[in-house]
Amino acid sequence: MKLDKLVIIDWLSPSTHENFNRSFIEALSGSFQRMYVYEKFPSLNDPRVTELKRPHSRWQHAMQILTLVAKDHSNDPVLLLSYDQKFIPLFRPFFKRILAFEHNTTPEAGALKNVLWQATFTRSLRRLAQFPQQQERLSDLKQRVRYLGSPLSHSSQKLTTATSDSPIFLLPSARSDPMALVPFLTLFEGTTLVSKAASESFIESALQARVRVDVRKSLEFHENGFAVSGVIVTVPSPIRGSGWVNDAIGNAIPVISATEASTEIISRTFPGLEFIQLHGNVNREAFRDTLRNARQQDHSALIEANNRSFQSALEEELAMLT
Repeated sequence: MKLDKLVIIDWLSPSTHENFNRSFIEALSGSFQRMYVYEKFPSLNDPRVTELKRPHSRWQHAMQILTLVAKDHSNDPVLLLSYDQKFIPLFRPFFKRILAFEHNTTPEAGALKNVLWQATFTRSLRRLAQFPQQQERLSDLKQRVRYLGSPLSHSSQKLTTATSDSPIFLLPSARSDPMALVPFLTLFEGTTLVSKAASESFIESALQARVRVDVRKSLEFHENGFAVSGVIVTVPSPIRGSGWVNDAIGNAIPVISATEASTEIISRTFPGLEFIQLHGNVNREAFRDTLRNARQQDHSALIEANNRSFQSALEEELAMLT
């Protein structure tokens, strides 16, 4: 089956998926039949993208999508960009032509109930891993999985890279572990950290290092207009990355990893990306020199190579659908 027959459904459609969905379309070179979303995404200005009204309950939501797949796209390949694990078993009659893209649906270590649920209901579902570690984890659990990769886009709204004496760094993921940054706070003396997750203990440590912390409930690259010096990644999960890395690459903003787990995910998902690893032996002078060099990087070739591989892998998987 060809990409131009593909029907894409972002079942959950969180507001943070706008950049991801745009990147997904770009990675496919704009080749797909229809896309359905449940959130208003202004940048997805394409007549093939349909915004559906979000039902009141998870059950109604699942039944609406099931009806859409069964009646309107009975012979088309369907890719679920996100899905509700509780109700995915309802789609088993259509598993032969459904692909499911992984976000937080891959069980972490110790998530026994989730593991048992998936062993019972999703072993025949074709799943597409966003990170190599997801593919390895799902393979260990005897799930049907292929590593696809994580899509990138050339941002249409470039962010300004900070050059002032008081630069701003983003610690944007709600799943961040800010305390992992504490040993390195002296590197950020005189700067501002904008964060979605920051405990009183972290804020106190930051103040002692002369680092200002600006906590925000909502943070989007394209809404705040920050002059950004870097995006800091401290996500502790060994199998999940952060979409903020993708956004940083697309916006030519330096990526800074503060944990070994995030470093491994970034380096394996985007081989060739030069990013800053704080958990090595880094002093302030070396950090600033590396940051200065990172601002000069052109990610165009990396984005193109990443998306070619992404598209090729998806085409191969589509060819296997019956």
